[in-house]
Amino acid sequence: MRAVPVALPLLTLIILVQHPNWHSLSQALSLAPVWANLLFQTIVPSLLSLLFYYRGLNGVKASHATIAELAFPATGLLLNWLILHQTIDLGQWIGFAIIWMAVLHLSRLRNDPKVPETSVSHLSDLAC
Repeated sequence: MRAVPVALPLLTLIILVQHPNWHSLSQALSLAPVWANLLFQTIVPSLLSLLFYYRGLNGVKASHATIAELAFPATGLLLNWLILHQTIDLGQWIGFAIIWMAVLHLSRLRNDPKVPETSVSHLSDLAC
């Protein structure tokens, strides 16, 4: 929350420096379809998908949940490249490789009998 007192004034200053056309902006934001689309986009793809995702992780072992969380950004990068044909630079490929090496390493650790398994729901109970 400490970023809010800095970020909000900074963003306001950036907008004011760009001299936006306030009249056309106010007309665009007064349209009901714009607000309906914004509401739909925030609730359906974002909130509901993450709600189902984290609800599904509730009964999963902590090691599996960690692997799923680590695979999330790398899978997004791969899908952007394959489906959307986005250009991926060298740094992103290196990050992708590091993430998948960590996922592979963690997946091998969970078979180690010295590492105790814990469920995510148990860890969330401890945090409260």
